[in-house]
Amino acid sequence: ASATLTHQERVTVRLVMTPDRVGLAETRRALSWTSLLGMHVDAVMVNKVLPPADYPPPVAGWANEQMRVLEETRQAFSLP
Repeated sequence: ASATLTHQERVTVRLVMTPDRVGLAETRRALSWTSLLGMHVDAVMVNKVLPPADYPPPVAGWANEQMRVLEETRQAFSLP
């Protein structure tokens, strides 16, 4: 079974995260483990991103934090 999972021509891994500090930390950890196991990660996807808008103050802080985490995610995983 492990030979199948590490067959880089047949199997790829896509990591999916939420745009928050915990999601970023867990995705970094998952990338490290999958790489150590010889698995090929071909994408990091971000789910549950708030669309750009003029949010009320309680939500605006959350949206701003998402934007900071998204920028850190782009840098961490060399994304466009």
